[in-house]
Amino acid sequence: MQVWQMLYGRTMLDWVSVNVSARQFNDPSLLLATLSEINNSGFPLDRLKLEITESAVMRNPEVTRTVLGELRDLGIRIALDDFGTGYSALGALRHYSVDTIKIDRDFTTRLDTRRSELVLVLLKIARIYGAASSRKGLKPRTT
Repeated sequence: MQVWQMLYGRTMLDWVSVNVSARQFNDPSLLLATLSEINNSGFPLDRLKLEITESAVMRNPEVTRTVLGELRDLGIRIALDDFGTGYSALGALRHYSVDTIKIDRDFTTRLDTRRSELVLVLLKIARIYGAASSRKGLKPRTT
């Protein structure tokens, strides 16, 4: 990114998203060591968004709160991925600071009236918690 900025006078990307497996997320020392290497390479951590699945986040609430807090303190953005496939503990969202909630494809494919209403509710919940939302599997409308 630094080379791109030197060559073209602007940044290449706003951020880079990286999927984090449940195994990686549940071993905070491995995750933090990896992030340290990324930071040492010169990549700005405030341009990194980690995508963590809902099921990984809900496995160990105490560790999750601590790790998410440490990641946020480093300037890293957090996306809750595949929301709606795991525990879907809506009330638990208030305990986790996330930037984006990615609603799972199961909710967005083959939308009927009931599923459409559910997606709208999930979008409102994301907004209430101050998170952006993204819906997997939706294609832009064509006329």
